[in-house]
Amino acid sequence: MPGGRRPFGAEELVAIGRTAKSTLSRSAGARRAAPAESPGKRDRATRRADPDPAPFNRVDRRALHYIKGRVDGNDLQLQGKTVLITGASSGIGRACALRCARDGAKLILAGRRREALEEAAREAGGATVMTADLGTPEGPPGLCDQVLGTGRAIDVLVHSAGVGMYAPSFDSEPEPARALLALNFLAPVEINRRLLPLVPAGGSVVLVSSIAGKISLPGMAVYSASKHALNAYANVLRTEMRGRGIHVLSACPGYVSTPFTKNMLRGAAPAALPGRERFGISAEQCAEAILMGVIRRKRTVVVPRAGWLLVAAERLLPATAHALAARHLASRGDG
Repeated sequence: MPGGRRPFGAEELVAIGRTAKSTLSRSAGARRAAPAESPGKRDRATRRADPDPAPFNRVDRRALHYIKGRVDGNDLQLQGKTVLITGASSGIGRACALRCARDGAKLILAGRRREALEEAAREAGGATVMTADLGTPEGPPGLCDQVLGTGRAIDVLVHSAGVGMYAPSFDSEPEPARALLALNFLAPVEINRRLLPLVPAGGSVVLVSSIAGKISLPGMAVYSASKHALNAYANVLRTEMRGRGIHVLSACPGYVSTPFTKNMLRGAAPAALPGRERFGISAEQCAEAILMGVIRRKRTVVVPRAGWLLVAAERLLPATAHALAARHLASRGDG
């Protein structure tokens, strides 16, 4: 860890949060008079509200500002914190940048198109812009070198860069498949390898996956595979980072109104995607859900939440779910 300080564990984080919440409540005069209780009940309530403050002497105090932000409300969550967002030139990444800027975050925006990044930076009120093509072998190391050169810690690392490909599983050509996997999966893995030492205890890593990483989407086999891999990677990373107090969020949006479907490596998604109009959301709504997931330290965010019904259907009734998907393909003439 930077500075050689020992990261604290999950139990210590919980103790800090409870103690900080109790202290802030008392200082704000928020404690209300409670009805008379028996001594035993009062003692138990006191122990729950005021745990032993000794953990403050054993933990890295850099997390105290973060915990205070969580207790006081959303406005303090990202105030003064450094947020690095890949894929920030458009879509979900750009929406996340603008949403974080509203909370006072210091932004580092990464992407391929400098002009689009600079436009996003201006709209956000200022940001550091870094260009890199993360789908190439030299892209992730080049971005990491730029970030390391700033000497800054990264409080929130958002992996939003990604690309799609619409093709049957039996007709997925190798070159587009390799390019997709390089950007959607291998780039976040390499960036985390290089930059996780910059994320302090209490920080977050956000992996923008997809509902396609939870269910099987016919016609998007390679894309779904990349997002399933990203979700599996997130689960392992979350377990490994638990002892360092680093939060890992897997964000799984459904259909989001972005240029994503227009910029596929191969093919084009059909206009009549099931649920597209009914369950589609904006990039801004997706960014809001992601930010709330960071604030609440969630493991997974599926947005819109109705997507959990699709996840449950495939897990509990896989044969039925796959039969319905095959029927939909046949109705379009694809199967």
